[in-house]
Amino acid sequence: VCCLDLAILLSLQPIFRRLVSRLSDSSVESFKRTNDSQVMSAAEASGAGAEAPLADIGLIGLAVMGQNLILNMNDAGFVVAAYNRTTSKVDEFLANEAKGTKVIGAWSIEELVRKLKKPRRVMLLVKAGRPVDDFIAMLLPHLEKGDIIIDGGNSEYTDSNRRCKALA
Repeated sequence: VCCLDLAILLSLQPIFRRLVSRLSDSSVESFKRTNDSQVMSAAEASGAGAEAPLADIGLIGLAVMGQNLILNMNDAGFVVAAYNRTTSKVDEFLANEAKGTKVIGAWSIEELVRKLKKPRRVMLLVKAGRPVDDFIAMLLPHLEKGDIIIDGGNSEYTDSNRRCKALA
């Protein structure tokens, strides 16, 4: 399991912008069509009894920032699995802000991980400190080598360093 801090990801943002700017509109549309067909194929398979992983990334924490980030990723063509400790927030989010999108709800950590394509990517947008450690502890039994946890909160860098060493 790899642990990334949001500050590290943000420092890479200019590189990603240059890469994306080099893609032609047709390449982006081709990616979206491919992604759409994969989602439809997986959805059809899951309707046949087998639950196929659909989501590109999972996000834990449906406060304002988490909801907006999910919607932003959805608009960019990614399928996002949304989870919140208070599961009624998942229901409310799917029925309102995420209605008509490809956002997928998850009502348990196990279900969230099961819905993710490998390698699994899980972003935490929860309160810094112990809540991050608690969610990592809940995720670990369900993740494998090569999966990625992204701490998107405002964690102290010493906590991030400690977590990365423990997960290496």
